[in-house]
Amino acid sequence: MSGIDQRLADALAQHRAGRIDEAAAAYAEILKLQSDHAEALHLLGVAEQQRGRLEASAELIRRALALRSDASYASNLANALLGLGRPLEAEQACRLALSIDAGLAMAYGNLGAALYAQDRRTEATEALQTAIRLDPARPEPQASLGVVLLELGRRDEAIAVLTALLAAHPNLAAAEYNLANALAADQTTPNMAAAVTHYDRAIALNPAYAEAHANRAALLRRLERYDDAEAGFALALRLAPQSALAHYNYGLLLGELDRTAEALAAHERAIALEPRLAQAHSHRGNMLSALQRPDEALAAHETAMRLAPGDALLHHNLGLSLAYDAHFPEAAIVQARAIALDPTYAPAHAALAAVLAELDRADEAEAAARQALTLEPDLAAGHSALGQALMAKGAFAEAEAALLIAAERRPLSAQSHVNLGVVRFRQGRFDEAEADYLKATTLRGDTWEAYYNLGVVRLQLGRYAEGWEGFEHRLRAPSRRRDEARYPMPLWRGEDLTGKTILLHGEQGLGDVLQCLRFVPQVAALGAEVVLEAHGATGRLVDRMGGVARYIEPTDPVPPADFHAPLFSLPHRLGVTLECLPGPTPYLEPDPVLTQAWRKRIDGAFPRPAPRVGVVWSGNVTAKVDRGRSIPLAAFAPLARAVGAPLISLQKQYGLEQLDALPAGMEVATLGAAYDAGDLADTAAVIQALDLVVACDTSVVHLAGAIGAPVWLAVNAVCDWRWLTKGEISPWYPSVRVWRQPSVGDWDGVFEAMADDWRSGQAKA
Repeated sequence: MSGIDQRLADALAQHRAGRIDEAAAAYAEILKLQSDHAEALHLLGVAEQQRGRLEASAELIRRALALRSDASYASNLANALLGLGRPLEAEQACRLALSIDAGLAMAYGNLGAALYAQDRRTEATEALQTAIRLDPARPEPQASLGVVLLELGRRDEAIAVLTALLAAHPNLAAAEYNLANALAADQTTPNMAAAVTHYDRAIALNPAYAEAHANRAALLRRLERYDDAEAGFALALRLAPQSALAHYNYGLLLGELDRTAEALAAHERAIALEPRLAQAHSHRGNMLSALQRPDEALAAHETAMRLAPGDALLHHNLGLSLAYDAHFPEAAIVQARAIALDPTYAPAHAALAAVLAELDRADEAEAAARQALTLEPDLAAGHSALGQALMAKGAFAEAEAALLIAAERRPLSAQSHVNLGVVRFRQGRFDEAEADYLKATTLRGDTWEAYYNLGVVRLQLGRYAEGWEGFEHRLRAPSRRRDEARYPMPLWRGEDLTGKTILLHGEQGLGDVLQCLRFVPQVAALGAEVVLEAHGATGRLVDRMGGVARYIEPTDPVPPADFHAPLFSLPHRLGVTLECLPGPTPYLEPDPVLTQAWRKRIDGAFPRPAPRVGVVWSGNVTAKVDRGRSIPLAAFAPLARAVGAPLISLQKQYGLEQLDALPAGMEVATLGAAYDAGDLADTAAVIQALDLVVACDTSVVHLAGAIGAPVWLAVNAVCDWRWLTKGEISPWYPSVRVWRQPSVGDWDGVFEAMADDWRSGQAKA
């Protein structure tokens, strides 16, 4: 053996013993003696590759190839080029190797890696399968094949390949990790639990395996083992603080825990590390929506969709943000777009169902929710959406069952408990609803919806001091942001009003405005100059009410003022309790001239001694608040028979078509075009000429109560909070008598009881 050959053999022995630096030095000494020694150039190139000096490696191996056409040289050159991120050149090197030796398994393995790096996964699969066939004992191609098959959606094949690999090579941490990834891709609990086991094995083999810690934590999040997941992310981020994906997945966990500000920070850290991570921009948008920063949220979603316009998840997240801001029609369109991009994406079906329920498209909502659960049976959002859809259909027991499953899947979700509270409230189970809302507030202290609903249930139970405080949280709803733009002055929170100007304004329905006008003189008595903004329909009534210095309509410019306050915030600020009510009544006065004119018309149209009973049967049927309130006009028939005279319609706009489909023997008269064209002042004047008004829960009840006219109010079994839970007496209006459904939907029972009362001669307010 020549001297150079002996040196080469000694250097190779060092190399095989893992003494890379010594081997590299020995190869370099050989090249000083013989600069064109092909094998020394090749082996020094391999050593440099192992030392991370990839450019030097590629250059040395190219020189070796120029001296000797060797398949292994070309294959190792491909390795260096892959490390340098030059997969096309790596592919060319592999094909050169295979042109020299078509049976070189290592070259097929490297070719598979080069094709995979070019997103040519099907071709990569074929190359890797050939490498395995040529050298079944070599683990690397099997490990790579498992990854490629998983990304091709061939999960079962990936699991089979990786399971076989681990049977032959049980100590491969990367194979355990990839098998865990394959199992985790399934949404069933058994496979996800098995995936955790394989992540644990990968970590046991390599405790510093940051990706395994991060993916394990992400899976634990899906399994709702939140404490374990958070601990896992903490470890993963200590090992790899620059991992954008780990920060992103940690943000998902924090979002599910309703730790919104922390989640936002995690997504922003991910974006700082990887600005093109579209999913992080998208989830950042959702967190910004939850923090009521809608303009920033929209910008984040736009960035995400510029980066990945065909990603269903990004459209889904935009839809969630739109729904959060109460843009339900737009949210439905965006969720439908997400489904078009990926019909199997269950969360988009669930989100579409929730939006359709908000839009009162209950049948479509139920279908969408059931499709979500067909695709992903354990999806909490799917069960939640099904509950909302069934609730919109009035199927409360079935809705509660679905919402219970959602809460079991997401026990730490405040929204799950809010939804449970709503369905129990609507069944009249107020104590349980209160407990649900309280639970939600303990899980998430900044949830306006839970506090607001807690306020409503306490008002329903007559606990006004507690109720008003929670009721104020309605002002934090995303839909109230328009108030911030229209009313730039501070919100009145009980400050001294002496010498100050306060703008009082309506916020909800016309009935709410009428109900709260009683408090305006009290505010004026605090020393304030009161500017009242309210629906134009109230104008002529307000003109005759004391305490208002100036009246404006919602379309008028807002005048300067020291404070503003929604009318329904006044009970809280004034300390109103049941014992304070009703206060001075009547507190509105119809115009006497108008009253006289209408009395004359009604005397002519409905001469005495026939009784005069005005009726209102429908509210705004397009409003969610009207659910269960409006009454079929035909249900008034027993009362009409008892009265023995035509009922007089006070109805406007909604439900008028029912006048053409009355039961035999029932007559309802109308007041003509003059009444239809009139405003609330006309309605108040008409009511003064009647003996009684019988109505569903609409603004006419508040109007009649405010002027002290007798009213029979028909309410559903679980009625609006202001009518409490039992009894005939209204705390707000002494002249209103409350008639309650004996059971949900039983209007016949209400009107039969009214008819009996009328016949017995005990008709009274």
